[in-house]
Amino acid sequence: MIKTIEFRGDILSRPTDELAAQTIIYNPYENADFTKTVKFVTHEHNLAQASFERCYNRGIRFIPVIHYQPSIPIYPLNSWFTTYEDWINYDALGKETKASSGAIANFTDAELNNIDVSTIPTLPATEFVNTLESDIIHFNIIGASYSNPGWSKISGEEDPAEGIVTWRKANRTTTPAEVVSATKNTMLYTKLFGTINHPEAPFSSLKSIIDLDTNIFLGFEVFSGGYSDVKNADFNSKYNQFISRGYKIWAVAVVDWQNSWGGDRTYDTGCCIAYVSENYDTNTKANKEKEILDCMVSGRFSAAGLGSLNISSLSVSAAMVTIEFSEICDEIKIITNIETTIIESSASATKIISRGVKWVRFEGRIENDFLITQPIFLGCK
Repeated sequence: MIKTIEFRGDILSRPTDELAAQTIIYNPYENADFTKTVKFVTHEHNLAQASFERCYNRGIRFIPVIHYQPSIPIYPLNSWFTTYEDWINYDALGKETKASSGAIANFTDAELNNIDVSTIPTLPATEFVNTLESDIIHFNIIGASYSNPGWSKISGEEDPAEGIVTWRKANRTTTPAEVVSATKNTMLYTKLFGTINHPEAPFSSLKSIIDLDTNIFLGFEVFSGGYSDVKNADFNSKYNQFISRGYKIWAVAVVDWQNSWGGDRTYDTGCCIAYVSENYDTNTKANKEKEILDCMVSGRFSAAGLGSLNISSLSVSAAMVTIEFSEICDEIKIITNIETTIIESSASATKIISRGVKWVRFEGRIENDFLITQPIFLGCK
């Protein structure tokens, strides 16, 4: 069964000789090997050994972990819970905190492999919340060691059992522009990847952050675990608005909650799937980190639920885009700037490129899982 919604204009009924000649502007999956994958998250607020192991045992193999709040990058992972005073800019940031020390320990995974935590690829990442000019926007930047003090509100003891007290400094004056500048000065490698997290703010407010540096803000959460279907639908709608305006920005799925991988919380849906090189597994840890960062920046990844559904093949030409999923989907959405078409009970879908189509992306859904591709950007002649 096929049905089309959000229809605008009499486009599908036009004769084929009126279909526009298209120029492919950017295909993030060009030459991608869909059999070589690494599941990753863009950030996790992971506060317990058990929850970290749960994340790893779900197949996540690239895990940026962040203290929250103050928002402090953890790199490498065996420096987890490094004392806050050891981090740069401590005096300038004006944090008030007791030292909290310790480290994530090596462990035995679900397949009885001994895991050396120091060898797990990751990148330093920091989340910025309630900055002076954007009190309702959270954003995350991966690849820099800059530390951020926290909320611009007064808070009492957050968790005395962990020895962390009064770390939310009142009347903080850090602006988003200052935060972006600071991350550029503390880059681990040569690239950064910024994401807009759970984008509940108005479109104009989100745009003001992305416009600070469109070479950094390349990720947009279209799915955030723990949020309602209505909220996630709103995130998708805003994302479509950005790419329809020509922003080259990539869809991200994540579990964006502290300690989400264990305890009473069961909403552990949300990750990404990177498509990596044939020699990824034999690379050094540093080269693995650089390659995953390259995948993020270039869009060579998909947003996913649990990560069991994947792309089998993707064919892109001037006339059509065809996708084959790894199994029969209950539903496939073909989404463009003009319309959304829904196909039921199929493993494949094809979009014939008609006049006015600027981009096309796909969403496949099966029971308990989903996969969201990045947009293929097209140019209309």
